[in-house]
Amino acid sequence: TAADESVVLTWWQLRDKARDSGLWKGLPARMLALLLKPDYREAARRTPDRPSLYRRFFELEMARGNRVAAEKHLRRMLELFPSNPQYQALVAEFERGERK
Repeated sequence: TAADESVVLTWWQLRDKARDSGLWKGLPARMLALLLKPDYREAARRTPDRPSLYRRFFELEMARGNRVAAEKHLRRMLELFPSNPQYQALVAEFERGERK
């Protein structure tokens, strides 16, 4: 559901903020992420196939040659799971294709 996606997105945004900030500046984000973690786990459990769904949409649009729609699905995958190395590699590959 949209609420589950919001919880997942918020948790990852907090983790990214904590990682990007220094020790003391990132402390509030770390504490909020810690408080949100049980809700994050529950939301992620309820929507485990969401990233793979966006990946399938991405691959479908790439096969069709529709790079604008493919990029939309790729960005959504990264919003939900920004630290996933597979999705980061897809973005790098996608951006290399744009420069050619």
